[in-house]
Amino acid sequence: MEMLKVAKAKGTILKKLKKIKRLDMLILDDFGIQPFDSQVWMNLMDIIEDRHGKKSTVITSQVPIREENPPRVRQTPVTVRKKTTVSGGESLL
Repeated sequence: MEMLKVAKAKGTILKKLKKIKRLDMLILDDFGIQPFDSQVWMNLMDIIEDRHGKKSTVITSQVPIREENPPRVRQTPVTVRKKTTVSGGESLL
């Protein structure tokens, strides 16, 4: 996220955002360790929204989930691949 702040200072933020949005896979590692200002948060939401259903985005975090504030995201892996059955009755994902 620091690179977005630098790009904004240099006046190249739109170019940087377009480049990020085109990546086949975006990995946001250690997400939530440092707080974001409102502009960085809006840029991040734009990126995720534009990528939704088109490109892969992986977000990892070491921030513990507090019990009094349950997560809004699914914590179990979900596959969207179609389940198929091969000869012999064995099913594959």
